[in-house]
Amino acid sequence: MPQRRQIAPGAYLSVLEADKFCRQRVSIHFIWPAVRERATAEALLGLVMERGYAGCPDMTELSKKLAGLYGAALSVDGSVSGGNRVLTVSVTGIQDRFALAGEVLHGARLSAMRVAGALLGGTATSRLFQYVREKMSLCYYCSAGYTASTGMLCVDSGVEHANCEAAQQAILAELDKLCAGPIEPRELDETKRALKNALISVGDSLQAAENWYLGCLLRGADETPAQVIEEVQAVTADDVRSVLGAFRLSVAYRITKGGDGA
Repeated sequence: MPQRRQIAPGAYLSVLEADKFCRQRVSIHFIWPAVRERATAEALLGLVMERGYAGCPDMTELSKKLAGLYGAALSVDGSVSGGNRVLTVSVTGIQDRFALAGEVLHGARLSAMRVAGALLGGTATSRLFQYVREKMSLCYYCSAGYTASTGMLCVDSGVEHANCEAAQQAILAELDKLCAGPIEPRELDETKRALKNALISVGDSLQAAENWYLGCLLRGADETPAQVIEEVQAVTADDVRSVLGAFRLSVAYRITKGGDGA
């Protein structure tokens, strides 16, 4: 039997466990009274919604997005039930445990990457800050950040010319340690607390709130800081290792005085 609970006024979540399948399906059903005057527009609504969204503004980009998720499928169907119209939006794709590289495919990934990036180089207790900067004294600063819109994890560091090679190797070594080595519960908890404080502060200014929701709009997301805090709290050390393990060094830039770089 499905588990069902109310998540908001007039909105319910039903979950049916189906572990025997390699795929999973998420459906959202919108139900409202049918009105003759809106019949044509409501009949076209499903066709319009299948063509894309803010993050994928046309069908080509949407197809690429679905293909990148191991051939996920999107469908939008309209029907009539008695005096009500029903619009059903469904997405079907493989479960995370069947992904080739073990990567996380569900929405909690924008949260696993937040924790992973912060653990690597996003706080004063991060690996890069503590080891590359403090212990090894290879740089003035060293930070890491994940950009959801591009899927890139970038590390930025201020380094003396003579230390460039050593710093790069040390940074990659810390990444490897996070991917394959132990992650102490204490450092994971400290990272989560830092992220929680940052997310709570989004509501402290109008500009911060505007920037938050603009970022959500640009990457096609719909999430509040409170929702992300819950997801961050649920991230495990295995989640961190899983998302970081998918990254490989792509390019390294050196910006030097006078404009010379490599």
